[in-house]
Amino acid sequence: MSSDFEHIESHIRKCLDTDAVTVRKAEPIKSGSGCDVLDCSFTLNGRPSVGILKIFSERYDDYSEIGLMRTARKNVLAANELDTGVLHIPEVTGYSLAEWTPAILYEKLVTSESNSGTRVKAAKALGQLHNIAPDSLSDDLRKDIADSKPNKDRIRKGVLHFPETLDVKTPEWRKINPELSRDADELKNIEEPFSAMNTLVHGDFFSLNILPVEDKIYIIDWDLLALGDPMWDLGFLVGTDKDLEQEDVDAVIEEYRKYREFDDEVLAYHIKCWKTFFKLSDLLNTIN
Repeated sequence: MSSDFEHIESHIRKCLDTDAVTVRKAEPIKSGSGCDVLDCSFTLNGRPSVGILKIFSERYDDYSEIGLMRTARKNVLAANELDTGVLHIPEVTGYSLAEWTPAILYEKLVTSESNSGTRVKAAKALGQLHNIAPDSLSDDLRKDIADSKPNKDRIRKGVLHFPETLDVKTPEWRKINPELSRDADELKNIEEPFSAMNTLVHGDFFSLNILPVEDKIYIIDWDLLALGDPMWDLGFLVGTDKDLEQEDVDAVIEEYRKYREFDDEVLAYHIKCWKTFFKLSDLLNTIN
């Protein structure tokens, strides 16, 4: 067995608290923020089994600033406590909260193809999340959430990076793109607005973390779960997919409105941030 398989097998054994595990296959799904996520096939007590293994490593980007173990615990508790029947989260089949290398084993879902209705269903699930009262959660989850640094101002920081690079590589970009230059400068010189609302927020609520499964959707990746402005999440849902049509944006907002109020002004700010981000990114790509 390769050292990689031995490493993965060790994590699954710890998650399931048994040595009766033999890994047959482990294919990376994604690797981001220092987490490895793998589609695993293995035998458990001699019987075939599958699962999705998420491994937190020392290189993890701890945006919430609560540490590896508490971030992993927050994911486990979220899966157990936030599934509302409308908001679905993959089942945790086992976990290990070792301080330096925690890991979580999730059920493997058979996903469907995403379509225009997927995002609308996600808007309903998002409204459900934002309506959950923090006081209804366990003490451990409530504390992990309260101590998590909110992932605010994230897209604005991305917008601010591009003009600096463009100014160095091609200073004439401002003359050629005056409107884009003005939008970038405006976002630089104003603070991110906040609505008066303060709710649970997912922190990374976009298409890669929204899994359609038959007539349901499942939400994954709860690392950034915190308290904050729900317009961050709604802005991500309608902003992160570059070529989303206005009618699709309107459908999402209409669905979300059925379950929660929202702040038009703050949401418009986030949408503008995303549009400016993509325009600047496209411009930079043309000169690289």
